[in-house]
Amino acid sequence: MKSLHGELSDSKRYLFFFLEGERFGMDISFVQEIVRFQNCIPLPKAPDYFLGMMNLRGKNIPILHLAKRLGFSHEALHDHPVVILAKLQGKEAGLLVDRVDEVGGVGEEILSQGTIHSLCETFTQGIAKDQHLQKAVILLKTEALLEDLALDTKQTTSPL
Repeated sequence: MKSLHGELSDSKRYLFFFLEGERFGMDISFVQEIVRFQNCIPLPKAPDYFLGMMNLRGKNIPILHLAKRLGFSHEALHDHPVVILAKLQGKEAGLLVDRVDEVGGVGEEILSQGTIHSLCETFTQGIAKDQHLQKAVILLKTEALLEDLALDTKQTTSPL
């Protein structure tokens, strides 16, 4: 099978994680760290997928409920959810996921983005098999997940 429009290669690494029992992957180059979820301070009039601001070592980080961001009807949090801290063009945001699996590469394409056009083309790069377990993984476009979030490039600090 061919690669996803030449974007996927054996050298590109992905962080694999779970949402709603499904396996997803995001380009590891966007990942800063993985932390346990802590309480968030909600903000008024925020979109439903925006959980609020989480204080992490004196920095306020916006946290997105990734399942809601992707359109899942997921309401309850997993027993021990984690936050993937992503950085894009100097801006940081946390993506709440059920659990993190591993870091690895992807191999053969299963479905290209064109095939899943009507599902969620804005956020998905395609579906591929991971190289280790040979299981399907939905690859996400991290840039698209964060691009419309109005993040200030200056990180604010808080005494919380």
